Amino acid sequence: MGETSARDRLAEELRKLKAASGLTYTQIESQATKQGRRLTRSKLSNWFTGMNVPEADASFTLLVQLLEKHAHTRSGVAVRGLQWWHALQKKAAAERDATDAPKLAAGIAPPAAPAEAAPHQGDVGAAATEHGQWFRDQRWQAYLTLTQEWDAAHRRLKSIWSRAEDAYYQDVNHILQGDIGEIYNAFLDQLEEATAPTITAFQQVTMLGPSAVASAALELEQALQRLRAVTKSQLFPVPERTTGWDSEPWDEADLAATRARQVFADRVRSVLDSPPTPTPRA
Repeated sequence: MGETSARDRLAEELRKLKAASGLTYTQIESQATKQGRRLTRSKLSNWFTGMNVPEADASFTLLVQLLEKHAHTRSGVAVRGLQWWHALQKKAAAERDATDAPKLAAGIAPPAAPAEAAPHQGDVGAAATEHGQWFRDQRWQAYLTLTQEWDAAHRRLKSIWSRAEDAYYQDVNHILQGDIGEIYNAFLDQLEEATAPTITAFQQVTMLGPSAVASAALELEQALQRLRAVTKSQLFPVPERTTGWDSEPWDEADLAATRARQVFADRVRSVLDSPPTPTPRA
């Protein structure tokens, strides 16, 4: 049997700890709210199933501390401590970052070369087929580049969101007095630049098509912009103390972004799995 991935192991260990703690999703969310955190059912579910890898932020730390405390009291489970959990999270995050971009590549291996034209087909037919293969290669490279740039932008946005949330709870008194401070201004600056590197990649895919992939690429671009807009609206104006940091809009936008990426990947595979033709599909 193959070795369990760090991502799967983290999810499994979290599920075991939750089961030992006896806490329900509702109880976890309630306890987090009392401590000024928002751990929604959808976010927790994604962590426990391995769909998403939690960031090494205050929310993950709170979850681990809460579950370990109750699991130890209720079931006698040994406390591993934050260092152990953060080490596993770090491995899972590194694994995620290393594999997310190749996921698409695995499904869109470089297009196979067409069969060599028979001599009686003539130079024109051979040249047309060769051009068709060249065009497929251009598409494949553009699709792969966009996927890599999109994943990197997605990680940057997620990092900004997590760090801004931590800063909010650490400096909430100063922030609510109207002093956003240099750190929040820095987040806003980073937000402006987070998706910039994807612009050229989006343009290239739109130019090369076909229309089914171009429309899916547009959905990808809009998904990033929605995440960016949600983050910006949360950064300024800063939420009131009674409101707290609301993660639900981000969770919903992030789920939509994940779906948009899957649609893009499926359409790309459909195009590149088709046999090469002298005239590429528009």
